[in-house]
Amino acid sequence: MGTWGTGAFENDCASDWVAQLSGYDDSTPIVETLGDFLELTAEARDAEACCSAIAAAAVVAAQYHRKISQSVNMKSYDESGIATETTDETPSPDVPLLPKQAAEYLTRVQAFPKNLQAAATFSVIAIRDESELRELWTDSTEDQQLWNESLDEILQWLPRAADYKITEARKWVSPKVTLASGFQPKFKSLEKDIEQFLKQCQPIARNEYESYGMKAYDDALAMLFDVYWQNKIWQPLVTYIKSQFDYRFGHNHLFERLSTQLLNAGEFEHLFVIWEKALKQQAAHYRALRRDKKKWPDSVHEESILLARGYLTVTLANLISISRIADDPKRMDDYVAIYERVDSGKNP
Repeated sequence: MGTWGTGAFENDCASDWVAQLSGYDDSTPIVETLGDFLELTAEARDAEACCSAIAAAAVVAAQYHRKISQSVNMKSYDESGIATETTDETPSPDVPLLPKQAAEYLTRVQAFPKNLQAAATFSVIAIRDESELRELWTDSTEDQQLWNESLDEILQWLPRAADYKITEARKWVSPKVTLASGFQPKFKSLEKDIEQFLKQCQPIARNEYESYGMKAYDDALAMLFDVYWQNKIWQPLVTYIKSQFDYRFGHNHLFERLSTQLLNAGEFEHLFVIWEKALKQQAAHYRALRRDKKKWPDSVHEESILLARGYLTVTLANLISISRIADDPKRMDDYVAIYERVDSGKNP
């Protein structure tokens, strides 16, 4: 890891971390970096993880300071990593200095959840007290002193936290991703949060029927859906997916995205809930078509029955696969039995 100074951003790892901020308009990179770091044991706090966490903490400190002073000086770095002049003609030495990309990131993200400040404080203290990076700086007394001063500079712009106990920090420091607008969801009902977001942020004007346009609703749904799953708030998402869509004719993109996230998180019970909802609707639709075909042969096309059967078998195949991954043989046997009935031309 290339290092040319003791400052928060004066190493290759921090530079790489700052570079990826250009792709974000919310607090996701801060949440992920500090959240992952707080999960590490003291032995696992390697130098790269520490450098990324320090950079993230410095950005949080600058954002917190900006709320007080409304002035964050930008410090640019050239290709060799050497700091150039600040963009502010009258810089204050007390203001945390940021690389240009980090300062631009803070112009897009106007607010962080308050608990990120505590996460930043705990992370910096943990690195200073016990980490591989601390050990690397102990080789030089002078450099170690400068490094400690750089950490103190970050800490002085963060709120004072309770007595430092990293084990307790992991229990209650759970930063939540927020939106660039500063809107903070309540994370209880996705539908209600969408409604509040539309009222507060007013993405478009109301129309003559006093309702928001479909485009605005869809955009708000997409944004908040991402915020919910990034924070692992599963139950409201599952409730929304179950209640808002008709799965007789397949699965929409939100259903598929939530399925992927639940599978990756190992949330199998939630996964079974939404897929069994789809199974119930598709099975009922398939039975109804077969019944209507017998009563009114000319009113139901055979293609419609085959299509419904196709949707049903795809859902059953996915449930069998989920059961296998979840190591749930009873469920798997039940789904296999239903699949075989449908595959043989019978009702599920």
